[in-house]
Order: sequence, then C-alpha cells, then structure tokens
Amino acid sequence: MTQNLNQEFVHLELGDYLELLQNTILVGGKRLNDKEICRKISMSPQTYGKVKGRKFKKLNQYYSVFRIYREELKNRPAELYNVLTELGLRLEADYMRLHVPRP
Repeated sequence: MTQNLNQEFVHLELGDYLELLQNTILVGGKRLNDKEICRKISMSPQTYGKVKGRKFKKLNQYYSVFRIYREELKNRPAELYNVLTELGLRLEADYMRLHVPRP
C-alpha cells in the first residue's frame, strides 16, 4: 500500500538537496538567499517556502529551482554530473518512500 501524499513531508530528499545546493553552490559568485531565488524563478515566497520545506507535491516547482544551479554548472561538467547524479538518487529515494510498499 502506498503512503498518503497528503503527509507533512512529500519530497523530503528533494527539499534537503535543494537546501544543500543553496548553501554550497555559488551563483554569479555568491550564495543566493531565498528572496533572490524567488526573484530568479518568479515564485512567491509562500510557494518557495513549501518547496524548501519539502511540502510541495508538484515536481515542476522543484525543477524550477534546480534549473538555477544547472545553468550555473553547465561549464563545469564534472560538478554538474555529480549534482545530477545526486539529484537522481534523491528522486529515487523520495519515490521509493512514497510509492513502494514496506514489508
């Protein structure tokens, strides 16, 4: 039986990873704060709070944020590869937690 998607944390791993990227990857030579991220992706602070708080169900909102870092890393292929690999692992972990029955 799959877990209910209305639980408090929907995309736990993605939210954690988004926070890690925000704290470690410089964009334009600086770390972006929440307000700067919202401005770059045209997202309200309330929606971004849900995304960052791991409570937003739609993956497209997470993708909007990850695009900032993908663009920044496009000329650093080794680092981009590592970020995308970790992103894949986080997506898989959230999927397994939400959709695969536990014994």
